[in-house]
Amino acid sequence: MKTLLTFFILAFSFSISAQQNDSAAVSILGYDVVALADGSILCGKIIQKASGMIRFRDKTVGELTFRASQVKWSTRMEAGKTYRVYTNSHTYIGKLSAADTKALRLETSLEGIVVIPYGTVTKIEQAGMTSRAPIDAPSSGDANYTRYLLLPNAIPPRADELYYKNTQLICNSVHYSISDHLSVSGGLVSIMPYLTVRGGWKLGEQSYIGGMLAGGALLIDVEAFAVGGFGTYTYGTEERNISLGAGYGSLLYGNGGGTDPLESPVYTISAMTRAGRRAVLMTENWIVPIRKRTPLGTYVSSYTSAHMIGLRIISERRTWDIGMMSSPYFWSENIKALPVVNYSFRF
Repeated sequence: MKTLLTFFILAFSFSISAQQNDSAAVSILGYDVVALADGSILCGKIIQKASGMIRFRDKTVGELTFRASQVKWSTRMEAGKTYRVYTNSHTYIGKLSAADTKALRLETSLEGIVVIPYGTVTKIEQAGMTSRAPIDAPSSGDANYTRYLLLPNAIPPRADELYYKNTQLICNSVHYSISDHLSVSGGLVSIMPYLTVRGGWKLGEQSYIGGMLAGGALLIDVEAFAVGGFGTYTYGTEERNISLGAGYGSLLYGNGGGTDPLESPVYTISAMTRAGRRAVLMTENWIVPIRKRTPLGTYVSSYTSAHMIGLRIISERRTWDIGMMSSPYFWSENIKALPVVNYSFRF
């Protein structure tokens, strides 16, 4: 009898434990999650926000009221949406596939499926993308994920992205994404205006094709207007990719001056790779047609090259590019390389 009683007591204990574990794993998809500064995690619904106070109805303890300043982070758990999750040691971005009262689960492109306990989260936010948007975006809001040091890759922009960019301290421009495939940018090189239209499309898994049309006045020749087109193929993700490109253009002269087209197309090969949470390494290499003067005073077509390498530093909304460019075209005894500097701010 005693043995039978012990069995029932153990069975009852295991049953209670299982119920507690099940309750700890209850799905909270469709609910608000609020993390307080004292480490508490609330799951339920935000009822009201007013005068610096928040009324919250928790699934377990009922209605609570607390100061907004006590909130460490908060978000609404929606399956299929893309989230950026910051932890003490890493940043993840991916689609939310599950969430319970203890942790959430993301489907990421770089780490696969990851389970993140709320206790390790320092910040969480929806990434501003629909569920069909790419889930391999940079972890820290890179405003220039579609560009290398100077030229774009073929990865499509996301709609409604707006950012300002300064290049080499003399070029100021504004870039805006009209849709998930089309963006426009314009600005001034010193006092000379220019305009570009860029598009990008996904061909398959980690495979993209894009193109750009550009036109602008020249600082070195105020009577000339430059126009050109550039096509790019990119393989990879937004954090690690390689691109092949080719472009062609011409100078247009006013007052019946005619045109002066390039002798041959320009070719490029570029690449970038993530080097940490807030760092990206980049290289951009050009093969450019030139005219060389012969000893007889005539000109022949030839090619020269230009090579750039740089480091991109990423903060929440800003990026800084610091690099160097070298080319045998301008080599001399005193000059072997020139600096490349960019700054971007995403609104």
